[in-house]
Amino acid sequence: MGRTLQGCRKGTQRLLWKPHNWRRAHWQHGDPRLEAKPIIDIMVGVASLNVSDEFITDLQRIGYEHRNSDTVIGRLFFAKGPESNRTHNLSVCETGSPFWVGRVAFREALRANQELAQQYGTLKRLLAQQYPHNRLAYTEAKEPFILSVMASTQSSAR
Repeated sequence: MGRTLQGCRKGTQRLLWKPHNWRRAHWQHGDPRLEAKPIIDIMVGVASLNVSDEFITDLQRIGYEHRNSDTVIGRLFFAKGPESNRTHNLSVCETGSPFWVGRVAFREALRANQELAQQYGTLKRLLAQQYPHNRLAYTEAKEPFILSVMASTQSSAR
């Protein structure tokens, strides 16, 4: 296991030391086998998005900044590192919410289908080249692929 993924797991463990309303349902969102931006994406499930000030303060103590400008419904977004050299993205969402269920389905689809994972990896590399200094455009350009995979997992589950 690479040092980056080990650091991600250790950092996530530190997040869980206080009870707050964290669930133990945490995971590394990105697939370390995929190449692209060198940022670790983490998603953590909580019972409610009505979190305390102490919750946010604890994240700030270990280097995360709450990004109030996040436009994704159903999550709180935190980032570690300056905008020009971010190292971690942390999405906090309610376990069982549409955001949670969709992202877990996407992750599982990538794990189950190597060809799909390769397509996503290729897309991420191209977008990283196309938007080297525009994280928002990079993220928005990935979304149609992600949504199509999530839709196909929902239709095959029926």
